[in-house]
Amino acid sequence: MLMIRVLPRGISLALIGASLTAAVLHAVLTPWPRSEALLNMIAGSAAGAALSWGVIHAAARKADVRRGQGDGHATSASELSVVAGYFLLGFGVCAGVAICVGLAMRAVSVTAALSSPAATSVTAGVAFSPSLWPALLLLATLLPARTGVTPRAIPLWAAAAAALTWALDAIPPVLPTGEARYACLLAALARWQICAALLVAAATLLEGAALRRRRWSLVRSTPWELRSASNSASAGLRAGCCVLALTSFLALAATMVLPVPEGWAYRAVLPACAVCVILCGLSLLTHLNRSFSVGLAEIGLALVSLGCAAAFQSIVPARVGSPSARYAMVFNALMTGFAFLTWLWGWLAGVWMQQLRDREAWTTAGRMIPLARRFSFACACVTLLCGGLLALWPRFSGVASADDTLGRFAAGVGVNFFALLVFVGCARRGRRPVFHLVVVLGIMSLLGFVAVRMLPFSGR
Repeated sequence: MLMIRVLPRGISLALIGASLTAAVLHAVLTPWPRSEALLNMIAGSAAGAALSWGVIHAAARKADVRRGQGDGHATSASELSVVAGYFLLGFGVCAGVAICVGLAMRAVSVTAALSSPAATSVTAGVAFSPSLWPALLLLATLLPARTGVTPRAIPLWAAAAAALTWALDAIPPVLPTGEARYACLLAALARWQICAALLVAAATLLEGAALRRRRWSLVRSTPWELRSASNSASAGLRAGCCVLALTSFLALAATMVLPVPEGWAYRAVLPACAVCVILCGLSLLTHLNRSFSVGLAEIGLALVSLGCAAAFQSIVPARVGSPSARYAMVFNALMTGFAFLTWLWGWLAGVWMQQLRDREAWTTAGRMIPLARRFSFACACVTLLCGGLLALWPRFSGVASADDTLGRFAAGVGVNFFALLVFVGCARRGRRPVFHLVVVLGIMSLLGFVAVRMLPFSGR
């Protein structure tokens, strides 16, 4: 009581809040043993404390707004609002650190189990299993929070932590063997890609709505400040969207490499993930109209390109004899997809040339021209790489399939000829010397495929 009477009001409230919270946490955590449940309990308790302080902060701020500050001095409600806001931030950070530590331990244990020497034939245990409800509590606290000390990107990270926890829940504590292990990994990767795409799309839509609402309020109140008003999203939110997009890119690449187990549900994983990654890339490209960034544009174009290639790969049947026989068809599908992307980005670069004024870009489409040309050339290089793999795949050691049927030979010649036509069209349209070299390499790829794949037919 003496400290409350002597110290300033804000510090007194802070001490009371810290004492009460520490007492409650001590009473809750004392019965729990020192194990993985302790970390989950710390995360959940900190998230619950953050939720409680968030409610107190919102109520105090609402009371302070209703009362007003007519004499210019801070009221009890305003001081309580500030103290509760910083307690909300502190416990939110504590919960976030505990959740991140749990997710890191889970990821490390899963990686160690999968990288064991007998990873496909022996069951392996996963040592740590994070809980979902602390991340959901933290998300419920931060999503409606308007504390002034909580950046707009923090709710996105809280939602990403909840999504990653839910995705890792698809991996059981004991990893099975054989195709069941691939099924668990596909389920986890699909969950994460769907959640990441939805989070990036939702963040983009909400940020766009907030920007439009802010500009409309300026039009009604101070229209002379409209020209100087910022039209770009916050840097933290854009960085968070980019990180989620890159992780979904890596997850889709892993999904494309994994074998497909039996069942229509697993057959639908790759096309669903392809659609989600394309949606994620288009959401990132939406930011360019507000504030252009070369790095953001490259990430968006890479996501759209890989998503389209995965959509072409999803046409390949799941069961075509041995896995090595299926991968030959995968190379054929990827070569078709990347050849189509080579034409698409080159065609868009030619269409966007209309947006230039005296050969200078003044619109978003005009600034995208060099990036589209760059990605057209990159997709052409990947097409040639897939062509080389398609030709030499039966010659690799460890490949059990000869892939020497007449239908496979015709499909390989057809996709090489299609890629060559695309290269010639891009070279004529863009008039770029580098595509002339690509055309020469395309001819060599076609002739090399015919020469290598004709050897089994000549011996019959």
